[in-house]
This record gives sequence, structure tokens and C-alpha cells, in this order.
Amino acid sequence: LSLQPPAGTTILRFNQTEAKLRLDMERENLNTTRQAMYELLLNPYLIQINEPNITTLPYRPHRGTIRIEVSYQLHPDLLEELTDILPFQQIDTRDDNYSYLTFQANYSDIPFQLQRDIQLGHYRTIPVVELTDEQGRIIHTFIDGQYLDLREINQHDGLSLLDHFKPLLIMTSSRSDIQLYIKQAPYVGVYELELPVSILESLAEVRVRFYPILDLYERY
Repeated sequence: LSLQPPAGTTILRFNQTEAKLRLDMERENLNTTRQAMYELLLNPYLIQINEPNITTLPYRPHRGTIRIEVSYQLHPDLLEELTDILPFQQIDTRDDNYSYLTFQANYSDIPFQLQRDIQLGHYRTIPVVELTDEQGRIIHTFIDGQYLDLREINQHDGLSLLDHFKPLLIMTSSRSDIQLYIKQAPYVGVYELELPVSILESLAEVRVRFYPILDLYERY
């Protein structure tokens, strides 16, 4: 069959229509929005590591405990940046604990890909606290996150799994809007461990980093 239309055929090329241009623009905006949200929400927290407290055990002087407090707080300009990124109307609601921000789609549904990313937790991050020695070797790791799939984590003696951390930013989505639950007050995580004094003496650094949930499972 010939790919050329017969003579006398009236033709409208899709790439010259407003509908096709609008479709291309929507797809480009979606990709830009997804990438910008991922980069922004990858590390939405300000982290402050307080000076650790190390004590020896009076009844076992060759062993001791280390206690570390880490303060987590959302970046103060996070809301403004999210408002700039999300191309939807913002509606504010507040209560004593959280600020509820709803970004409502006015003329069309929230794109399915964006809904799926949010519902699957692709923007959810988990704090990981590592104790290292002078050579950078990891002595112990704390993973502090609720609702972790323990089957995805290789558990061992050098790993402590906690469920204390309460996210200060929670995101949900429906077909017509995106909801953000934001808590401005800081959260302080406490991490305690008993170790031989010789290992405590070798500690050099406390490292704190947030990992997206899928990256966390791949790393640990």
C-alpha cells in the first residue's frame, strides 16, 4: 500500500495543531515537575547533630554507651519552593500539629505518573545515622523509619532499626489534588548504643543523611 495520500486529499498535520502543542507542553511540564519535586524533597530537612554523650558502665568498665541527639527541621523556604514547582492552585488549612496544603488541579486531573510516584512513596525519605572511625569505616548504622519492609533490609549486628522518626512532611495524592501535611516544629531523634570502650575511642564521625525509600533498600 502506498504511504502517500491520493491526490485531492485534504490534510491537517498534528504537529501544527494547538492540541498537539498543548500535549507536548503538558508532558514537558510533568517531567519538569516530577524532577524538581524529587530534587527538592530528596533532602527537605535541616539537620543538627548535638554533641554526643559517652559514659562507661560502672559495673563493666571495659564497655560504655554513646547517646546522640539529632534535630530535624524542615527547610524554612520549602513551602515557597513547592508552591513555585507545583502548577496547581494552593489551598491552606491548619491545625495545632500540622499545616495542610492542598494543591488542586483546576481544569484537568493530576497526571497519573505524578499520582503514582506520590502514592508509591517515591518522595519519602528515611534518616540514616552512621558512626565511623578515622578510616571512614562504618562502625554502626541506625535506620530510623516507620513502616519499613524489613524483608528488604539485610539485618546484622552493626545495624539498629528504629521506628521513632515521625516525618515532618507527608504527601498524598488523588485524581484532583495533592495534599501536603507539614509540621514546622523540629523533631529530635535519640540514638543510643552500648559498645566496647576500645571501639568508642576509635569513633571519628557521626554522619546523618536522608535516603529515598527505594535507595535505602538498595543500599542496606
